[in-house]
Amino acid sequence: MSETPPGTVREIRLTEVPSGLPGPEHLAVVEVPTPVPGAGEVLVRNRCFQVFPALRTLTAGGVPGAPFPPLRPGDTLFGPAVGEVVTAGDGASLRPGDLVSHFQGWRE
Repeated sequence: MSETPPGTVREIRLTEVPSGLPGPEHLAVVEVPTPVPGAGEVLVRNRCFQVFPALRTLTAGGVPGAPFPPLRPGDTLFGPAVGEVVTAGDGASLRPGDLVSHFQGWRE
């Protein structure tokens, strides 16, 4: 089930810290070059994202001592996601078609 990945992928990034609830005006869809997996790495296409409650706090500047860093303008939103391995680098223990969970967030 291996396939050739596209040349670019999309990410959802924070454009500015909202003063209240975040809205579409605080986010941007940005195209970036598709990463190439190195030795022991895999390229994953996300299938599902979780919008977790702490994301609201992280976009507002975070909380001192929280286990996650605050999001700054230009950062890609992150959180729990489930994806499918598209390609695997040499020595990777995962193969194309495998499903994985990760915390890399809002990216294709």
